[in-house]
Amino acid sequence: LPEDTWSTLRGVKGKVVKEHYELLDGELAGLGLAAAESHKCKADLAAFGKERYNNLIEEAVKSAPKIIKDKFVKAFCYDGKGMPRVWGPRVDVGEINAAAKKEAVSALSLLAISQIEGDRDLSEVEEALETLALASSSSGAASAEGGSSAPALSSLFASDSWPDLDREDVLLDPIECRSVWRQMESEISYTVSQAVTAHEAAKQASNRGPPLWTIIAMLFLGWNELMSLLYNPVLLVLLILLFVLGRAVYTRIDLGAELEKGFIPALISISMKLTPILIEVSQQFAWQIKEAIEKNAQAGQVQAQGAAGNSNNKKED
Repeated sequence: LPEDTWSTLRGVKGKVVKEHYELLDGELAGLGLAAAESHKCKADLAAFGKERYNNLIEEAVKSAPKIIKDKFVKAFCYDGKGMPRVWGPRVDVGEINAAAKKEAVSALSLLAISQIEGDRDLSEVEEALETLALASSSSGAASAEGGSSAPALSSLFASDSWPDLDREDVLLDPIECRSVWRQMESEISYTVSQAVTAHEAAKQASNRGPPLWTIIAMLFLGWNELMSLLYNPVLLVLLILLFVLGRAVYTRIDLGAELEKGFIPALISISMKLTPILIEVSQQFAWQIKEAIEKNAQAGQVQAQGAAGNSNNKKED
């Protein structure tokens, strides 16, 4: 449900009415009717059109629970690119849930008040519905009930009219909005609980380390290899360099973020990134080694020049 729904409907309505007025003028042109009778025919046509599109709007409003549920599911289950959302360990489910409910509130406020005749100020309606969404959620229920706005909220949603709005413009009164919102929440509760469960499982999987007995077994069984490394410093230096290179590659790949996409997409993405990252890290590593060698060479030259100068001074003395 786009934000410009009512402006689009007004544009379509004006175009259709203009076309039918032109057709009516063409049909009545040769009848020689008086201007008053012609205006009456146009007024009857406009009244019929108004009744017709009001009936269509009322039929559409009857599907309000499905519309706001679809709006919530689209914002909650899909990201900004339209891809299904993966509930990885770094995803904030609560923030996404709040943003999706805000989208549903915006859709419900558009359905609650008719703007076919002109724009209306819906700020108070949206604010009331946002307060209702907060109060109905498990996290905000306690604060809403204990706050000073709770009595005002209860009295508003026990009324059959919105303040400062004409009854003829009201498509869903506060009582109906509350009923629609509760129906929507009952239908999306399973989706939200599934997302929370998947998020918690991903967090536990990412924080899970090797058992203690495996670490002790590795130390015990690998003692000979450890001693051989200590007695062979060249191999130790090569392993350290390999570890630094591997850690630099791992940091640039960001394996945790890639795995949130799924195993197969992550494998494809990593395989495409691996070669350029290896080349970049190797070049940077070689440049740092070259820079360190040059600095050591310059320091050696300075020390040699200083030693030569000191020897010359001693000879002169």
